Amino acid sequence: MADERNLLQQWVASQSTAFKTKYLPLGYEEGDVEAILSVIGFLRNLVKHERTLIHNLLLTNIKREHGREHVGAVPKLSDLYLVIEWGLRTRDSMGLMEATQRLWTTNLKIRVALLRMLTAHHYFHRPPGDTSSQWDLIDDHLEIIRTWGLLQKQVFAVLLALRDRHLFNGRAMIKDLDTQNIRLPTEEEVEDLHGSMARQGKGAVNQLLHAETAGS
Repeated sequence: MADERNLLQQWVASQSTAFKTKYLPLGYEEGDVEAILSVIGFLRNLVKHERTLIHNLLLTNIKREHGREHVGAVPKLSDLYLVIEWGLRTRDSMGLMEATQRLWTTNLKIRVALLRMLTAHHYFHRPPGDTSSQWDLIDDHLEIIRTWGLLQKQVFAVLLALRDRHLFNGRAMIKDLDTQNIRLPTEEEVEDLHGSMARQGKGAVNQLLHAETAGS
């Protein structure tokens, strides 16, 4: 959370004098401690709220809540994207469907699939007493992925897209799914496909990735 808060503080600092005069508490620009702490507290609560909201949106029709045992099918990836888009936007910022869909690129599909898979895995499989958040898990996996070569990343993305489409096809209810299958591709699965695709080249992997995400 600290990283997000720091980014927001940097964004606030980069705003115009007119913006700061209108929206920031009196004394902020002069270094008043109470004014600065007030802004930091607001940003901390904002980040916490946004994280909680995204967490709940990612678990649409996955999270079992008291009194809502009977929910609809887990949304397929493209429907989840719309749920998140609409959930995060204010009424005034609602855009046209065409503009929203233009943003739905292959890269974004993989990112959303990764976030949902890790969030759902954390929800179902967090060990008793483990106080780490899904965001810790996501950060850890992103650090690992950053060390991979391009082909390995693409192979991982293909396997993730396959798993997401198989599990969350827009028709299956969460009660009908084996939650043990809600996980990322294993290292062995990635290595197996990596070995076979390496002989075909990057172009073949790109084609496969686009094919697997085309209907998502």
